[in-house]
Amino acid sequence: MNRLPASQSKGEASTQRKSSSLPKRILSSCAFVPILYGAMFTGWGPEIHLIVASVIQGWAMWEFFTIAERKGVRVPLTILIILGVALQIVGYLGFRGVDVRAPLTLLAVSVPSMLFIWQMSRGVDGALRDVSAALLGFVYASVPLGLLFAIRELPNGAMLIMLLLTANFCSDIGAFFVGSHYGKHKLCPTISPKKTVEGAFGAVAGALLGTLAMGFLVQAINGEPGIFLGISRPGPTRYLHATALAVLLSIFGMIGDLGESLLKREAGVKDSGNLFPGHGGILDVIDALLFNTPIFYVYARLFFG
Repeated sequence: MNRLPASQSKGEASTQRKSSSLPKRILSSCAFVPILYGAMFTGWGPEIHLIVASVIQGWAMWEFFTIAERKGVRVPLTILIILGVALQIVGYLGFRGVDVRAPLTLLAVSVPSMLFIWQMSRGVDGALRDVSAALLGFVYASVPLGLLFAIRELPNGAMLIMLLLTANFCSDIGAFFVGSHYGKHKLCPTISPKKTVEGAFGAVAGALLGTLAMGFLVQAINGEPGIFLGISRPGPTRYLHATALAVLLSIFGMIGDLGESLLKREAGVKDSGNLFPGHGGILDVIDALLFNTPIFYVYARLFFG
């Protein structure tokens, strides 16, 4: 009986394992769909948004500092989570029309102040490491999620958020599918050996195809030719904006993905958690979103605000 070379057998087995995890990744992501719909398009949407964002940022910070603890970092996690929830509440109040400039300023001062006070109570040892890691974790896990309320304040804000999430999801699926089947050239082997150049192109293609397909679907259902996933620009300009956003978000999403991989590799962990089959933890699911949300906000503010 003919036998396949050992390297080929291993490669096919690896491809089969990756392919079998693709449905798990899709199902894990689709589990959020009812929550997202409720948060964006129901009467209690902003309140659901606030609760979901608060839970996600708290969980993401917990995972981040669980990873950081492997390198000896110690932080006041409870204080940071409370401050993160406060940031989400400020975003919610801003969406409801409250002037939040004073609360935002107070929060910006409170975060470093609380960290320094906490560190002073513990002494000098490890101060620079712990305070720096705490500030990074707060900005990394909480601030981008707080920006979602700022995006929501823009015209057609709920649909713009759906555009952001659609591009993020389809980019992840495109990168995984193309990379697992056709990936040959390593993208950044020292940080993430499994990511490939082909997968990177798949991420861009996935975001582009998914965003345009979703846009045409929503446009057909609503019967509003002037609104394309929240982009209310006449003529072909709206498709150009959707294309530009899909490309930008997939690129910065990959940077976010590699950034989290950098931290995990230095700490010696594979995933930030095991909450979602095929994905890992919360941080593994939103790592790209944490980077491309600020990019999306700036773009939307410049062109749609």
